[in-house]
Amino acid sequence: MSIWNKFFNTEDSKSSINSIHDRLVSELPDDTEEELVTVACVAGLLARVAYSDLKIFETETTAMKNGLTEFTDLKITEIDCLVKIAKEEIQELVDHEHHLYVRPLNDLMNNEDKKKILRCLFAVAAADGKVENLESEEIRRITKSLLLTHNDFIEAKLTVKEKLGALR
Repeated sequence: MSIWNKFFNTEDSKSSINSIHDRLVSELPDDTEEELVTVACVAGLLARVAYSDLKIFETETTAMKNGLTEFTDLKITEIDCLVKIAKEEIQELVDHEHHLYVRPLNDLMNNEDKKKILRCLFAVAAADGKVENLESEEIRRITKSLLLTHNDFIEAKLTVKEKLGALR
């Protein structure tokens, strides 16, 4: 059983998250399945936060690309493709619980890498000039699912303190 199917129990079914994986396989044929699962899950989380206000600003797209640069060795053209896929699939990504994107990351990443994800999520949330409470709460839920602490959440949130909606 593949890593993807192990995490998502989709041996024969086609779900929207599996379609992202399928698209990545064809777009990034030289990457290992573990790499594909990791980037698909991180991209899904970034897209979730970007779309939490039901729109994605160009600055958020740029922040998503910057965040993915931290987690991959992909070329910029491949990151552009990954972000494009995540944005195209966003409606269906939002319909899934965030734990579907987090569960594989808990197995594949250490806490320091997961903390980097939190910082990237806040960078995406802040990219349009203000971190809305809705975005912050989504990141709080993701933090818990990543098995990180409230202190980890606060530490990541402080990286964008000048853009926090509640402090304005």
